[in-house]
Amino acid sequence: MGIHLPPGVASCLTLVFIVFLFRRDVREKPDITGALWLPLIWMVIICSRQPSGWLDTFGLHSGAVTLEEGSPLDACIYFALIAAGGYVLTKRHTQLSKIIRNNQWLTIFFVIGRSHLGFPTQKATC
Repeated sequence: MGIHLPPGVASCLTLVFIVFLFRRDVREKPDITGALWLPLIWMVIICSRQPSGWLDTFGLHSGAVTLEEGSPLDACIYFALIAAGGYVLTKRHTQLSKIIRNNQWLTIFFVIGRSHLGFPTQKATC
């Protein structure tokens, strides 16, 4: 049993609920940093379309013709999110060695996953 909602409605309700919880936390604990929004922004982008896909929907083309080529706009937005995350980590004086030591299974998962990616190599056809 359960509630059967269209995926778009379920996504919107989930995002509204997450924003509600974030705002409630900020009101209850005003010292919570704005860095809390970075993972939410990343999740919204990943769970929907790429930013260039949204622009294409509105008739504004961002440069890439196919998904394999990639988009400079998408690359800039992802770089900005990664840079913002790096900035937050440096401001918090986070030690990478401590994170790896405290999350050994997650580290093993990433190492094994990285070794089994199996991307095909591309050769220049000039």
